[in-house]
Amino acid sequence: MPDPLSDTYLRQVQQRITAATRGPWPVHLGDDGLPCGFGPFTWVEHTDTDPAQMVADIELSAHARTDVRNLYGEVARLKDEVAALHRRLATLSGRGTPGVSTR
Repeated sequence: MPDPLSDTYLRQVQQRITAATRGPWPVHLGDDGLPCGFGPFTWVEHTDTDPAQMVADIELSAHARTDVRNLYGEVARLKDEVAALHRRLATLSGRGTPGVSTR
C-alpha cells in the first residue's frame, strides 16, 4: 500500500488548482481532426493577458500527469483503508465474518 500523500504536497496541488483558470479547457482540433500539437510540444492559446495567470495554468498542466496519478493512488489507498475499517467494525460488533463485506 502506498504511503499517504503529505499535507505539504496536497497544499501544493490545491494551490495549483486554485490558481488556474476555471475550466473546462476545450481541446481545439486542426482541419485533420487531430489536436494541434502533442506532449510537451503542444501550444496553448490563452485569452487572459495576465502573465501570472498564464503561468498558473501552465503550472497546473505541467504537474497534471503526476498529480492525477498521485491523487488517484491516494483515493484508492483511502478506499482500502475505509473498507478495512468497515470489516474491523463488523467483526467487533459481531455482524460479519472477518474479511467479508457486509454490503
